[in-house]
This record gives sequence, C-alpha cells and structure tokens, in this order.
Amino acid sequence: MQNYNLLFWEFPFSFLISLILLPRKQKYHLFCFFLFLEQFISLAFLTSFIFLIFSDVRDFRKIFLNSIPLCVISSAIAITSARNLSDREKEFIVYESSFSDIIGIMLFDFMILNEVINFSSFLNFFPQIILTAVISVLGTLALIYFIGKIQHHVKFVPIIISLFFIYGASKLLHLPALLFILFFGLSLNNIDKIDFARTKLNITEIEGEVKRFRNIVYEITFWFTLFFSFRSDISSEIGELFNLKSLLLSIIILAFVYGIRYVQLRFPRIPVKPVIFFAPRGLITIVLSENLSQENRIYLSTTYS
Repeated sequence: MQNYNLLFWEFPFSFLISLILLPRKQKYHLFCFFLFLEQFISLAFLTSFIFLIFSDVRDFRKIFLNSIPLCVISSAIAITSARNLSDREKEFIVYESSFSDIIGIMLFDFMILNEVINFSSFLNFFPQIILTAVISVLGTLALIYFIGKIQHHVKFVPIIISLFFIYGASKLLHLPALLFILFFGLSLNNIDKIDFARTKLNITEIEGEVKRFRNIVYEITFWFTLFFSFRSDISSEIGELFNLKSLLLSIIILAFVYGIRYVQLRFPRIPVKPVIFFAPRGLITIVLSENLSQENRIYLSTTYS
C-alpha cells in the first residue's frame, strides 16, 4: 500500500473518549453515532448489491471494499456548508460527518490489511485503541491548558508543532494517530462544556483564541482540499462524464444515499429538510478510491460487460 495508507488506521471510538470529557453530550453523541452507523451499513450493503448485480465479480470482500468510499460523507464540505443551520441541525451534521470519515477510513484499511476477517483480527486491534484513548485524553487536556496559559503573541505555531509531534510519535508506535487529532478538534469546539477547562482556564478568553485557531485551520484545509481536487481533476478522463452506463449507476447510488437518509431522518427529532441534503462526497472518497489496488478495483467497463 502507499504511504497514505498510514492514515487509514483510525477508529471511530472518539465518541467514547468524548463521553469522558463531555458528559453533558453523552446521549446525543451515542444517538448521532448509532444513527450514522445504521445509515453507513445500509448504504454499504445496498451499493455492494448493485455491484454484485452489474458485474461478474463474486468476491464479496472486493465488492464491499469498492462500496466503502461511496458511503463516506465529506466532513470538510458538510460542516462548512452547515454554518447557517440551527445549532441542533449543525451539531448533528458535525458529528455524523466526523464519524463517517473515521469509520470509512478505518473499515477500508481494515479490510485491505486483513484478507481474512475473523475474531483475532479485531482482538489484535483493541490494545491500540486503549493506548490511543489514553494518549488522546492526556494530550488534549495538555494542549487546551497551553492554549489558555501561553501569553506570547506567537501561540498557535507551538500548538500546531505539538500536534504534528504527537501525530508523528503515534505513527512511529503504530497507533491510530488521527483519532487524537479528531478528539482535539472535538474538545476545542466544546471547550465550554469541559469541566477541566471551566475550572482551570478563562473560558471567555480561550474561546476567542479557539476562534482564531479555527480560522487558521480553515485556511490550511482549503489549500489542501484545493490541491487534491486539482490533482484529481487533471487525472480524470472527460469522456467518462458522458458515459451513460456510468451515469445510470451514479443515479442509482444517489437514490440509495438520499432514500436511506430520508427514511432514517423521519424517526428522530431532526427535520428532514434541509439535513437530508448535507451528505456530500468529497476528498476522502477520491483518496480511498485511488488507493484501491488493481486487483481490488472494479472498473465500470467490466461492470457492464
């Protein structure tokens, strides 16, 4: 696998760690997680069923692997687009899309690295989860404390360097490092709900610093997204955009995406409109698809032959 595959050892247990520091959000975290999990699994199996019908491939692992990228919601697009929604709608989209990225990346790489999925495959992964959870809690508390205490005008560069250091150290130890990054961002966004921060720091002052830090992250994210999108565009074949068979398959999958989402959003106390439309596919879908090896990839030309 390519070096980018290192990013795939991530696990959707950030909500468990968030229960430790954000006790007021326990029920809502669990609600968002299980609602998304049901949606993700349903869409993955339905998409796999479509690939099974329209292709000669009968290896379910290969088919399921190709369906995973199509099930991942782009958190970068969804969260940015949800700024003008109500607080409850926006919070749901933030958690749903964040879980989508982590679960999709984790499941994709887990299936890539394990040709045979059994109990021992999951058992070997649990020690990494526990160790990463401990590092995430301690590291996040330390960085939040530094944000509130550093008085120098150069404040965010040391924080960003510390994030890279912890991320790199976790990778050297073969731990799911992106889990720490996700949890750090989740904690910053809910800084006023963390008991440690409210008792040890000036929340009013630190919220202003968090806003500045968020703007810096937005700028960096924009340029990274622009770079990968440009790279994807120049490597695409224009003729495939007018392929009627590809268009038909896209419409079917799109109908599954919004059909499943419509059914699920009718039950909880979340308005179907406009939340149903916040399910974009983006950079993660592109990168996961590009990381499929030739033997694992299903091509449209063979899909309809």
